[in-house]
Amino acid sequence: MTAKAYDAAGNSKVSSAVSVTVNISNTDTSAPTVSLTSPANNIVYTRTQTLYVTAAATDNVKVAKVMFYDGATLIGTDTVSPYGYYWPITNSNNGSHSLTAKAYDAAGNSTVSSPVTVNIDTIAPTVLITSPASKTVYSTDRIVTVAANATDNIGVAKVEFYDGAVLLATDATLPFSYDWAVNKANNGTIL
Repeated sequence: MTAKAYDAAGNSKVSSAVSVTVNISNTDTSAPTVSLTSPANNIVYTRTQTLYVTAAATDNVKVAKVMFYDGATLIGTDTVSPYGYYWPITNSNNGSHSLTAKAYDAAGNSTVSSPVTVNIDTIAPTVLITSPASKTVYSTDRIVTVAANATDNIGVAKVEFYDGAVLLATDATLPFSYDWAVNKANNGTIL
C-alpha cells in the first residue's frame, strides 16, 4: 500500500510501499446448538391439550430462528429467545410423535436437536365389572369384593367404582377392586 500527498500548488509525493496481508474471514461457518427443553421424553398427552414445546439455542454470532417439527412436519417457528411454540394437539394422530427443534443462524447454518418422544392418547380404556355377577342378591352383613377388568392401549391409570353417581372407591393398581360393605348400602338395586 502507498499514500500520495498533495500540496496547494499541486506538488505530490508518494510514500514508501508497505506490505500487508489481508485475510478476510467474515463467513460464519459455525452452526448453532439447540436442544428441546420441554416437554419431557415419553410423556402421554390427551388430544384435548395444548402442548408448549420449548428449546434452548445458542450461536457464536446470533440465532436467527428456531423451527419446531413433529416428525417431518413443521409445527411452528420462533425468532425470539426463549424459543417456544404452543402446539394444539387436537388435530394430531393417536400414538407416538417425535419432536425436534432446528436452529438457524443468519448465515444459514443449522442444527437439529435430539428428538423427544411424546405419546398422544385418544383411545378410551375398556372396563367391565367381573365381580359380583349381575343380579346377585345380598341380604347379610358381609364384605363383597367388587372387581373390574380394565385395559387401555397405553395403560390404565385408575378405576373408579360408583353406586349410581356416587363415587364409592378408586383403585390405581391391579387387580382393580373395591371391598364393599353390604350392610352400609341402602336396600334396593345398586347400579
